[in-house]
Amino acid sequence: MTHEDIQKLQVVERNAQEARKEFILLDQSDDAWNLLRSSTSGRVDIVLDNCFPKTSPWFVSDVTPVDFYEMFPLLTSETFFNEFLPSPEQRIELDELVQRWKAYLDCGRFSLSLPEDWSIGEPSEMADFWTTPYPFALLPAAAPALAASLENSKLVIFKGDLNYRKLTADVQWPSSTSFVKALGEVKADVVVGITEALAENLQASDPKWRVNGKYALISFCPKE
Repeated sequence: MTHEDIQKLQVVERNAQEARKEFILLDQSDDAWNLLRSSTSGRVDIVLDNCFPKTSPWFVSDVTPVDFYEMFPLLTSETFFNEFLPSPEQRIELDELVQRWKAYLDCGRFSLSLPEDWSIGEPSEMADFWTTPYPFALLPAAAPALAASLENSKLVIFKGDLNYRKLTADVQWPSSTSFVKALGEVKADVVVGITEALAENLQASDPKWRVNGKYALISFCPKE
């Protein structure tokens, strides 16, 4: 990706969303948002990619619970940012944000899958699954306690290429396969939920579109 492409993907301002649309091949975020808006209570689980705290650093960039809990004192440290020091206004805002996150953890509004006193190598029914090769379709058999917990969620958000592959069993489905069908089946460059015409156009204009990290999908499957 070019520097300009990366900048388009990283902008967060609402008025910049149009610039990103060409890279988001499928966007069903409204469906997820409408589900949340219609709910008065309930739990939301977020399954991150490399940032998701693991029982062991499966990849070199994986985060462990120790890294997660050390984040709070680091972000409030006067020396952490080195030459990239925040402005006084940013420092105040960052401190307020960290204190809010810590308060959410203390009251249980935020909850990590692994507690702060957990040690690397210690088994966990709620977290060991994330470092296995199983696709998510096998979650009930491979990690019944975790599956039962996630069934209580109002919404489960999976982020990242690795999770997308595990959701779709890393099978090279036809690109027009519905997301729901791909979830229900058991090494591929997986893309589902878009039209064959769009896939063909992308293949003609950008032959590496499936693997170059330039495009994204936001897929939604309602809870049955």
